[in-house]
Amino acid sequence: MHKLVTAAFAIVLLTTLASGPVWAKSGWDFKLYRAQVINGTGTVLEPGSYELRLNGNSEAEIYRNRKLITTVPVEVRSLEKGTDPNSMLIKNAVIVEIRTKEEVVVFPGT
Repeated sequence: MHKLVTAAFAIVLLTTLASGPVWAKSGWDFKLYRAQVINGTGTVLEPGSYELRLNGNSEAEIYRNRKLITTVPVEVRSLEKGTDPNSMLIKNAVIVEIRTKEEVVVFPGT
């Protein structure tokens, strides 16, 4: 009986660990209170909650309500010491960069 319980526990543990990446957060959430344009794209994001995901091809995908809004080229840099993490740089209603906990996602201009 003890071996059966141990085996069942091991199966549950392995299943949980194997499905971990499915549960892992794949992006960064941000909220806009006013309409903003993404630098260099002309794409307007209306007020609301969004998620930014990096796709590994020097591009960022921006989602709203789990729906892909746009894919834009980006540069990803390390967050420099003294830079505010979890913030955005917006100039004249244009999103220039989004700063995550560890990285800066820069939207290069045209």
